[in-house]
Amino acid sequence: MPEIRAIHGLRYDLGHIGSLAEVISPPAAEISAEKLDELYQRHPANVARVLTNRAEVGDDESSNRFTRAARFITDWQRQGVLQKDPDPAIYVYHQEFDFRGERVIRRGLLAGALLPDQDLTEYSTDGNSAPEQVDDETNSLNNLQMLGATHTNVEPAVAIYADSQRKVSQILNHAVATMTPLVAKDEFGVIHRLWPVTDHLAIGEVREAMANCSACYTYETPRSIAQLYRHELKQVSDLPSHHPAQCVLTAFFEMSEPGLECLTRLPLYGNAPEIASTELIEKLGVYFDAIPYEQGAEAAARLWNELNEMGNGNFGFYCAADDQWVIASLTEAGILHMDECSPDLPEAWRYLDSSILGWLVMHELLEIAEPQSTYVEDVESLIERIRSEEFPEYSMAAIVLPPQPNQLEPLWATGNPFGDNILTNPQPVCGLVFNPLK
Repeated sequence: MPEIRAIHGLRYDLGHIGSLAEVISPPAAEISAEKLDELYQRHPANVARVLTNRAEVGDDESSNRFTRAARFITDWQRQGVLQKDPDPAIYVYHQEFDFRGERVIRRGLLAGALLPDQDLTEYSTDGNSAPEQVDDETNSLNNLQMLGATHTNVEPAVAIYADSQRKVSQILNHAVATMTPLVAKDEFGVIHRLWPVTDHLAIGEVREAMANCSACYTYETPRSIAQLYRHELKQVSDLPSHHPAQCVLTAFFEMSEPGLECLTRLPLYGNAPEIASTELIEKLGVYFDAIPYEQGAEAAARLWNELNEMGNGNFGFYCAADDQWVIASLTEAGILHMDECSPDLPEAWRYLDSSILGWLVMHELLEIAEPQSTYVEDVESLIERIRSEEFPEYSMAAIVLPPQPNQLEPLWATGNPFGDNILTNPQPVCGLVFNPLK
């Protein structure tokens, strides 16, 4: 359950910068060296100068990209380029973008999210012992050094939450009904709109409503770095509960908002039995209605489209032995067997297509104790791998539909959040609001 807080955000003064679109940037992970040069040229106060900054010839311990970023933050505030909101606020945040041929608006909010208590006593800044949630130690330690230099949370973490009654959205819509948003259109055509909300009654209602919602982080790196930053501060002195470093800037979206989808993971198996489609159909027949589909790698594209129309519970299997695709639909007997063979596991897990594929098909029917699989993220890549000379390493491939985000929500509280499987593209841009941590 997320505990959110209003923050004294720093925001660009449009009188100084002219256009908000000139100073925003993509998340740090999406900024290449060439992109960074482009952002530098776009505006002298582009947020990239404090988000990542650029290494320069002659950098040393006393003058480097971290010290420059810190100086930019200080100078921009002194010059009035960045202004601190006088009252604590949460920020209604909308993204307008194209999704599956339609123009959609994804509605959310930016706010401080209270960091969880976590034992980081084994963490060391030399990179020899990084927390479990830090995937890339070098990048993460660089990010931590940047946060330590600027004391400003620039890039938001991203989370989705479940609010079936849409209470949070109703409160936020009412709060900004008569307000004019700040607007920025990025280079990809995404329109970003921001409304600061300082009404303490509205903020209190949102906090109360959010406290009753389950939530899951889909982009956690800024949160992980903020936890390390707070840990280092705590080594120096105790932090009061109201200290700004107790929170991380987070973009929240309700999980039914448009454009949220789960990652597609299509497996190729290296240790599946080398059987023809007729034998596979016979084995699947216990718990599936299975029939031959078409031959050839290219049939995967047509099969993918058909499976998407049919929905979850339907699978495609490729047998290398006879270059044949099989289409299989889970039967009621298959559903009952999943319940019987894994009663101790969450019901939501038992009904995921990935669980049905891994447990019922691979483990039960094909008797593979530990499937050895390689995953690709789209059908085009699957076709390419089947066509390649490397495919003899694999005896079988499968098409499995990704779950819907709401299928994963019951698992958020079980220790299996699946947050990294949920795509929130386009990601929130950086530069709409900064979260000062001092």
